[in-house]
Amino acid sequence: MSRSTLRPPLTDVITDIFETHDVSETYCDPGTSAPGFFELLKPVGEHIEEHVLTSNTHSNAYRTLDELQDASCVSHTARLSDPQPLPHSEPADALIETHAPHTTIQEHITTSVNEATNRSVLPGVRVHSVQNAVLYGPEAIAATPGGSYLLSEAQANTWYLAAEISSAVADYHAHTNAYSDPETLGTVLPLTGFCTRNYYHWLIDYLPKLRAAEHYYACTGEMPTLLISNTESDWQRKILDALGYGEHVTVWDGHCARVSELLVTHGAHPRHDSAVLQSAQLEWVHEHVLQNIDSPRTSFPTHLYLSRDAHARRSVANRDALLDALPRSFTAVQPETLSFADQVAMFRDADVVIAPHGAALANTAWSRDVTVIELFGALQRDAYYQLATGLHHTYAAVTSSTTETEDGRATFTVDVDAVTRICEQLL
Repeated sequence: MSRSTLRPPLTDVITDIFETHDVSETYCDPGTSAPGFFELLKPVGEHIEEHVLTSNTHSNAYRTLDELQDASCVSHTARLSDPQPLPHSEPADALIETHAPHTTIQEHITTSVNEATNRSVLPGVRVHSVQNAVLYGPEAIAATPGGSYLLSEAQANTWYLAAEISSAVADYHAHTNAYSDPETLGTVLPLTGFCTRNYYHWLIDYLPKLRAAEHYYACTGEMPTLLISNTESDWQRKILDALGYGEHVTVWDGHCARVSELLVTHGAHPRHDSAVLQSAQLEWVHEHVLQNIDSPRTSFPTHLYLSRDAHARRSVANRDALLDALPRSFTAVQPETLSFADQVAMFRDADVVIAPHGAALANTAWSRDVTVIELFGALQRDAYYQLATGLHHTYAAVTSSTTETEDGRATFTVDVDAVTRICEQLL
């Protein structure tokens, strides 16, 4: 082994876990649903705590931006000022139509509302830099020169961190040569991580980091390199190109690199160490995208039904019956067939969006004042309720327990009367 080969911290420990659990390393891909991968996470998580740094407990590993500049344009914690509130009406209470024996969406919403109510004033964004950091594995998990992983770079989520470390160790065993004499990057802001394959998570959890990049530029006169995943680089690059960051984008090689200066953000993404989305960060990315995206199209339908492809993992079995029952003002659209600029413009102008649960609803982040009606089968999550609440939109949900699964795909039958009843109440 070359003296310059960099092994991910905890390689020996996690390799032992691989062997103890007799799980193939090929399962150690955060994008897979293989049971073996998830079985690894608990024992891996039990071993990582002492190797994790947070800004609060190990602040000597970080330098704040005021140490990088002569001007006093930021305070000691490099806080950003919060944007002015958007001109939205107050959020409406969630309207839940229940057609399932277990209303898990209701449980999620109750928890979210309670957590949001009990939180203190929203924190600003703190931007720190870590000198001579190292990035490892497909998710570019960050570690200090001393071999401590940075929890903040896994969205302060130990489950995500365990997944990313496991993936890095598996990649090291599969591509050891790539960890010899790795390249050195300059100043880097990673937009990579456990959930970046998912359109919703990348838009909501990672794109807000651009706020930190803009602040760094304002303080230093330099724009950091924006690192994106090599598995999803096409659509992510197109979005960043549309926002004017194209020349600063680098596609991650998926293995290993030294970083002269790693920008670490705290509070830049809307969750900010919480499962609850934070309005201030959502509003910033909302305004930033709307200010920088311009579509050549001048007219879009305003009442939208987001139609999922027939081969999607989740789809509405009685879609045609539902569309026939909706007011004629509704138009079925497939957002993924449009450019990012057109998606932004269409959702910006939308008045009503009806859709089965799925990533396309993330585009309601660009809506100014919209009513969202979300359709659920067995899989019920509160992500788009939180998004709607954070941006002061009106939200309703219809749930169903009728599910049929074929070849890994699930279809569910929506209660058409329930949907039309909500339309009559809200429109």
